[in-house]
Amino acid sequence: PYSNIKYTYIEDQTIRGLAGPYNDGIKMAVEDNCDLIILINDDVVLNNSINNFIDIIMNHEFKDIGLYGPLSNGLHINSHQLADKAGKGIREITHEYDQFSDINGFIMAFSPEFYHLVKLPNGDFCDMRKIWGGGEEIMQDRARERGARMFIIKNCWFYHQRISGWVKFERWTNSRV
Repeated sequence: PYSNIKYTYIEDQTIRGLAGPYNDGIKMAVEDNCDLIILINDDVVLNNSINNFIDIIMNHEFKDIGLYGPLSNGLHINSHQLADKAGKGIREITHEYDQFSDINGFIMAFSPEFYHLVKLPNGDFCDMRKIWGGGEEIMQDRARERGARMFIIKNCWFYHQRISGWVKFERWTNSRV
């Protein structure tokens, strides 16, 4: 019944990590002329606030140069995305926080115009030097240099199920570098 659904099955995730499938999916979305690209990890529980997320982004004055994230549960998440900061509307991340100044990659949204602003020469969105996480940090550094802006949608909240597992995995992968 849904002929417009496309997916890519990743046989061996150890080869290209998270960044490889992200890059593939983003390129497919741009080729398909999608108005909005939303990267979502498979362990994020969506709710009705996804509608707020989409509506606010699609009507935001900086959507062509904006990267957007929701609020979520804590532990290993950037401080400006913690659920205790709930409210209404949008808050721009001005990078006053230094240590926690990026939107976490578990869910982020952007327009095709943003992709074209920040993509690498080979068309990738995420830098493959950090295939298991952290590529969004490199991308956001690049985005800021090119005039992009980052925003938190304050009346949108999603539960990130395996966040503690990611912390353990990150410690394990960092110990192997």
